Amino acid sequence: MGLAWDASGETYEDVKLLIDSQVHKFFAYYGQDYVKSLCGPFEELRADCDQAFMTAYLSYKEEYGKFSSWVAYKVWKFMLDALRRGASRERVMARYRKEVESRPTTTSNFNLFTFMRSLPDDAREVVRLAILDTPGEVFLYLAEKRTNSPKLVRGALREYLRDLGWARRRVTESFRQIQEALRP
Repeated sequence: MGLAWDASGETYEDVKLLIDSQVHKFFAYYGQDYVKSLCGPFEELRADCDQAFMTAYLSYKEEYGKFSSWVAYKVWKFMLDALRRGASRERVMARYRKEVESRPTTTSNFNLFTFMRSLPDDAREVVRLAILDTPGEVFLYLAEKRTNSPKLVRGALREYLRDLGWARRRVTESFRQIQEALRP
């Protein structure tokens, strides 16, 4: 039994120059610096376009027209999608950079034990339970919810304190005192 003939290899050789041409046109149309910043250098984008060729090869039907037109369309669409993903990623990163840059650059000399000594007894107990000696019931509650977001931790602690017999007002006041003490 002989080796199977791979039509994709021969077909690829037929459209290799077309793919190169599409990548060159894409860089010229959208601007070399812009495309490079979002999709990488020419060679990298060109190599990625081989994936678009395989998508075109596997999805081609004669009713789509000439195979070369289908490849050109799929390659261009692939590059546009890559450009959009890069632009979207850049917008997210710009927001993140802006947020990081807006944070104060000074280091804090926060001392937990000094902070705890400054709190009233009830508030100190809440901090101790939240940070130093978290009860197993709170961990179980958070494990059931599969998260440890600050809101759920706060809710779990509130519930735990209520189960210990703390009045709702006492719990709320303790959290308020902690919040005020943390404000600069």
